[in-house]
Amino acid sequence: MNLRVTLPNFRVVLDLKSFKCHDYYSLLIKQKLEKPSKCVMLKKEFSFDDKQVSDTFHLPVRVANQQYLRSFQYKVLNSILFTNDRLCKIEYIWEPNCTFCHQLTEAIPHILFGCSFSNVFWHEVNESNQELQKPLA
Repeated sequence: MNLRVTLPNFRVVLDLKSFKCHDYYSLLIKQKLEKPSKCVMLKKEFSFDDKQVSDTFHLPVRVANQQYLRSFQYKVLNSILFTNDRLCKIEYIWEPNCTFCHQLTEAIPHILFGCSFSNVFWHEVNESNQELQKPLA
């Protein structure tokens, strides 16, 4: 009995009598499916040029002194931060709603830019930045 396996980039016919999991996985490893890199995704999603993408990944090293802050920035840049949306998908929690506003699904863009609580934070950051830039009288 033969099994026909069709994957996106190749077609293989396997003999079930001699089939081993190792054979299947070695085929998958040999035929790597290209996944877009984070640089390509940033360019596409935010219309960044090469210099802006480079600055995005080098900024955490220059700005953050604490390891925790660098780790957080790395997780945000690589979309691996565990938000309620992701925790709900793996059934660790039951509601994907935002921890702060409880209205929309908590995802990275919502936490950083869409939530009303984060808008208050960014407003305070902008005000303090403007105060620092004012010339002394």
